[in-house]
Amino acid sequence: MRVHIPGRVTRRRTSLVAVVATTVALLVAPMSLSAANLTDHSAPLPNVFGWYNSSSVTVQLLATVQDGVSGKGAYVELLKSVECTGDGVSGGLPFTGSYRGDDTVVSVTIQGPTGPTGVQFVCTATFLRTYPTTCVVIFGIEICDPPRQDPDEVTRIYFDTVRLDHTPPVVGAFADQLPNAAGWYRSPTTVDFDGIDHDSGIRSCDENLPIATSSSADVRTLSGHCFNRAGLMGTQTFSYRFDAVPPSLAPTVSPSIVTLGGSATASANATDQHSGVKSQECDPLDTGTPGVHTVECRATDNADNTATATATYSVAYGFSGFAEPVDAAARNVAKAGRIIPLKWRVTDGSGAPITDLTSVSVTAASLSCSVGTSEDAIEEYASGSSGLQNLGDGYYQFNWATPKSYANSCKTMRLDLGDGIAHTAAFEFTK
Repeated sequence: MRVHIPGRVTRRRTSLVAVVATTVALLVAPMSLSAANLTDHSAPLPNVFGWYNSSSVTVQLLATVQDGVSGKGAYVELLKSVECTGDGVSGGLPFTGSYRGDDTVVSVTIQGPTGPTGVQFVCTATFLRTYPTTCVVIFGIEICDPPRQDPDEVTRIYFDTVRLDHTPPVVGAFADQLPNAAGWYRSPTTVDFDGIDHDSGIRSCDENLPIATSSSADVRTLSGHCFNRAGLMGTQTFSYRFDAVPPSLAPTVSPSIVTLGGSATASANATDQHSGVKSQECDPLDTGTPGVHTVECRATDNADNTATATATYSVAYGFSGFAEPVDAAARNVAKAGRIIPLKWRVTDGSGAPITDLTSVSVTAASLSCSVGTSEDAIEEYASGSSGLQNLGDGYYQFNWATPKSYANSCKTMRLDLGDGIAHTAAFEFTK
């Protein structure tokens, strides 16, 4: 500072000192920065729920300054520093700042995910005001003020909350009903998809999606989705097998004609083209009563569909064949109107004789005499009335009274012992 003082004016010198002191005091008095500010400059917008679905987002802030003239002279506002801090993120502060003097764009990068409540970041900008060299002449004296700064700094604060989530939700699938123990469905069901998201939370999930209900041996899949509030989608598949078709049965009894009291085997013969046969069985066979019987068989597939069916079988007496005078292997030639003795023996499945046979039936049906079989003449005829005779030890005789009208014809004789089995022999009748 340069000061010019006239040599002879002593009192005025005292006055000038006071004036200079007052002027200097005004020049150095602190002034607050009314124009300095820190505001939002540019930032990508979050979605409608306030979330970003990225791993980071950069927010730009504008630190503004203003040059002007105060009561103590021209000044320049400068940005001294910007410090950004935040909390709520493990591992330290996730923010970085870059800035420079004057009007400055400050970039703040927030790393995610930030958790369900987001992260609040705070940026503090510190401003100061500088003054260039100024000189004034007072009463002929030039008083110069050197470059200086206000001793007081001004701060401006900007804060905001940012929510980041770049992880899709974890999705699970749950059917309205459980499959059976083998993992098969046999009735329609729907599947709900549910999600877990520890950051932005679940916004919506697929619900009530029906499974395919056409029976198939293949494993099928049903896809569902969940969306979190950041707009990210998680996907899950529901695997299942479906079979609503019962197995097919073709039951049989072997042998189909069982000797009374004998052994036979019933088989369900089940098949299933989808889930496969899990089990099959038939009821016990009744071989203690002669005649036609049925047995019920059932099967279950691996989807627990069941089916039943019946097989027919016959229980017959053990028949020894016709004894003389009848030959079952030839055409027996007999005189019409004579009584022909039919003789046989019956036993059970173990060979024991059947001694309680009380009735039989004998019928005849037309037969072509041109059938080329050997002939055997009936050598014995019976006398007396027709009917069944129990000869003991399982031997029986039935006297068949043939009508005279059979003359010059051929017949097939059928003997039924009451078990539904026809024992036959061919006859040719003469006059």
